[in-house]
Amino acid sequence: AVLASFPTWQTVALVVQGDDYGLTAKDALVEALSGNGITVQQEFNVKSPEDYYPTVLALKKSKLRLFVTFLYQDVLHDLLSDAAAVGITSPNHVWVGGDDTIPARYFNFIKPSGVQDIPDL
Repeated sequence: AVLASFPTWQTVALVVQGDDYGLTAKDALVEALSGNGITVQQEFNVKSPEDYYPTVLALKKSKLRLFVTFLYQDVLHDLLSDAAAVGITSPNHVWVGGDDTIPARYFNFIKPSGVQDIPDL
């Protein structure tokens, strides 16, 4: 619902853990996003470290700016390291985490004034 309130955030890439943890959540995420008018343009199932760099290259090539993830924290850590290396953690890109945290050290951002906590969906 929060994402749908931003009209330019209507198309996303979804990156999920390629096991029962992520694949179970994927269908629910797609349904929740589409139910709020958000199109999942690309989906990636990350199964091993060999998937991280090709995934972030595909994300960069997609020209999308909003990435929704549902990954284990250690996988997200490594994926974001690769994402930073290819330049898709800038202020022009938004990463939304699943039920884990996204470490801020990967992002090149300016904290806008007046930012408030976003409620849980």
